[in-house]
Amino acid sequence: MLVKEVLLDRLTVERIWPLALGVFLIVYVIKEVRSYRRLSHFPGPWLASVSNLWYLYTELSGRNYIYWEGACKKYG
Repeated sequence: MLVKEVLLDRLTVERIWPLALGVFLIVYVIKEVRSYRRLSHFPGPWLASVSNLWYLYTELSGRNYIYWEGACKKYG
C-alpha cells in the first residue's frame, strides 16, 4: 500500500499533462509515418503528401475543381 500511496502522491496534474502529451505525440508520429510509408508510392502534389495545406489552399481559392482536374491529369 505504501508504494501505491507514494505513486499517487507524485502523480499530480502538472506531471500528468506532459506525460499525456508525450504519449499522444509519439502515437501521432507513428501513425503518420505508417500512413506515409503505405501511400508513398502514389504520385501527387508534394505539399499534399506532407500536410493538408494543399487541400486547404484549393478549397479556399474557390477554384478547387481546376486544381483537382490538373492534379488528376498530371498524376493520374
